[in-house]
Amino acid sequence: MKPAHRLLTTLLALLLVAFSVSAFAQNDNDCQTIEGVKGTSVSVDPNGNVYVIDGSTLYKLTQNGSEWVKSQYSNFQLGDIASVDVDNPLKIMLFYQDEGMILFLDEKMNPLMEPLNLMDAGMNNISLATYSTDNTIWLYDVVLHDLINVNFKLKELSRNHLSIEYGEPDQLISLQEKQLALAYSIKGVAYYDAFGTYLETISVPVHYGLDWQLDNSLIYYVKYDDMGRKPGVYVVCYNYLLHTQQYLGAISCPVVDFAYSNGIVWGIDEEHHLKMIILETEE
Repeated sequence: MKPAHRLLTTLLALLLVAFSVSAFAQNDNDCQTIEGVKGTSVSVDPNGNVYVIDGSTLYKLTQNGSEWVKSQYSNFQLGDIASVDVDNPLKIMLFYQDEGMILFLDEKMNPLMEPLNLMDAGMNNISLATYSTDNTIWLYDVVLHDLINVNFKLKELSRNHLSIEYGEPDQLISLQEKQLALAYSIKGVAYYDAFGTYLETISVPVHYGLDWQLDNSLIYYVKYDDMGRKPGVYVVCYNYLLHTQQYLGAISCPVVDFAYSNGIVWGIDEEHHLKMIILETEE
């Protein structure tokens, strides 16, 4: 699920990133295609490393000086990767929904342990999973509508039954301070404490099927806007504690999935190409 981000970046930092990736990308103004990497979803960890899921393969792009170094992990026996949690770059969590498996990788993309088999533990209907800051795992049971907390032996630590007033959640995200968030496409983001107790729901729209990206009190999302601005697709940061909204900039090329980090949008386009997009800020 998703990384810490700094909202204030300098033009020099943006130019440095754009220059360093140039040897690894095809340029199109502020929208660059990263060659050799295709997938269906993208994430960025707190260190700025980029991860792309392509079926049963997870790609990782790490910046080394002026170059981006690509590494990857695949385990075809476990099937397709449903989601990846990269909030802890030293403990990357892969969730294989169809096979009911969870696997952890280290920063070099090597398995840290044997896969955890949810079905062997009697958890047959898990649709979402995330790694918590307290070194436990949160799961969502799509049949029972339960939010479940387990340890690394898959021993159940807590279970909370959730209302399905908003339908089924699309994302389960672990935040700092041991909090959780469930994202619903028709409603917004519901927050829970470390015990799985409901706190509040923030109504935030989703446009074009793009997911939210959460960073504790901040919600990043994509919005089509023409109210007082040039019509276009903008990345928006909403602070639900202060109830303030900030337009970070416009996306110069269409994407179907995105991750925001330091003024850069990493996106997946309709043909599954990885894009690096420097946001077009308003003058």
